[in-house]
Amino acid sequence: AETLARMQRAEESQKRALEGLTGLKSELEEKKNHVLSLQEQMQQQKELLDAHEEGAAEVQLKETLASKEALVAELEERKASAAVAAESQAELARKVAESANEVAALRQELATAEDALSSCQ
Repeated sequence: AETLARMQRAEESQKRALEGLTGLKSELEEKKNHVLSLQEQMQQQKELLDAHEEGAAEVQLKETLASKEALVAELEERKASAAVAAESQAELARKVAESANEVAALRQELATAEDALSSCQ
C-alpha cells in the first residue's frame, strides 16, 4: 500500500510537471508570436520611412528611431524572458524524467514485493 501510494504521488508529480511544461510551451508560443509581431511592426515603420520625401522623412525618422529603440528594448526583454522560460521548461522536463524514473523504480519494487508475497503464500 505504501509503495502504491508513493507510485501515485510520483505519477501526480509527473502530471503536474507535464501540465507546467504545457503552460510554459503556450507562454513561449505567445511570446514568440509577439516578437514576430514586433519585428513586423519594425519592418512596416522602415518601409514607411523609405516612402517619405527627404524633409518629412527626417522628422519621421527621429520619431521612428525612438519608437524602434523602444521596440528593440522590448524585444530584448522578451527574448530574455523567453530564455528564462526555456530554462524553466528544461528544468520541468528534467523533473518529469526523474518522476518517470521514480515511477519505474516503484513499479519494480511493487512487482518484487508482489512476487515475494505470492511465494510466501
